[in-house]
Amino acid sequence: MCGGRSQGLPVRDRAGDLRPTLGPVGPARQFRGGGQRLASQRAENLSKALQSNREIGVAMGILMNQHQFTRQESFDVMRVASQNSHRKLADIAVEVADTGALTIEHHG
Repeated sequence: MCGGRSQGLPVRDRAGDLRPTLGPVGPARQFRGGGQRLASQRAENLSKALQSNREIGVAMGILMNQHQFTRQESFDVMRVASQNSHRKLADIAVEVADTGALTIEHHG
């Protein structure tokens, strides 16, 4: 091993001759490819989280301006709306940002 990467070691074929291998095969190669997929998925998840965070911040600012709420109060109002309507907080925030209004539904 060198620098954390597997090196192809020579192996003997049926005739007894040494042949170099091309590096990791089977599970090791699958794992490396899986790592790339995992990194790509993580990057996509972080991008979505960043966008949600921005939408929530915009919505909080709107509620703070319209109702003179504190940051905590504006977040809490959206959180309650999210819980009561069984919708994601980010979806509530997008609605507030798009319409300037927040509807709190009460389900009994």
